[in-house]
Amino acid sequence: MGTVGKGSVTMDPPYYLAISPSFVTYEMKGSFNGAMIFLSTCHGLCSPKLADRLIQRGASVVIGWDGLVDLPHTDRATVVLLKALVEGSTVMQAVEATVGEVGPDPQYGSLLRYYPPRNGKISVWRIPSPGIALIHNRSSVIAAVGECLLLTMPRRNLSPL
Repeated sequence: MGTVGKGSVTMDPPYYLAISPSFVTYEMKGSFNGAMIFLSTCHGLCSPKLADRLIQRGASVVIGWDGLVDLPHTDRATVVLLKALVEGSTVMQAVEATVGEVGPDPQYGSLLRYYPPRNGKISVWRIPSPGIALIHNRSSVIAAVGECLLLTMPRRNLSPL
């Protein structure tokens, strides 16, 4: 795969937008300015390569799944995780609370994790300002820098390819 391409759980349709670590290194511009990034997708943290590149681009921490994850399961986990983070939990506390409440993926056994481990004590309220956030669920994608909303769009326009 190049820097951007089609991704699939089974190598068959449906296909989704996929980026490689090279995309972050060579194609992305700017910095994440300490943002906390949540990859609500399969294999977000099965390898540290993508997370390392996001950290090199200025992210403070990357949260994601270590393998395949069922869509309803990651959606439930996203709600629990974001609620804990907004209520002031550290990344470590929020991930532990999420895993405690929703457990590993029931179909694939994947666990929610964060990277790098040394940044588990970061919380939403301790991110350097202006932070960049990308928040998404199955219906929309929202990107913001500081207090300025940059983009909101229906997610159905992103997948399947």
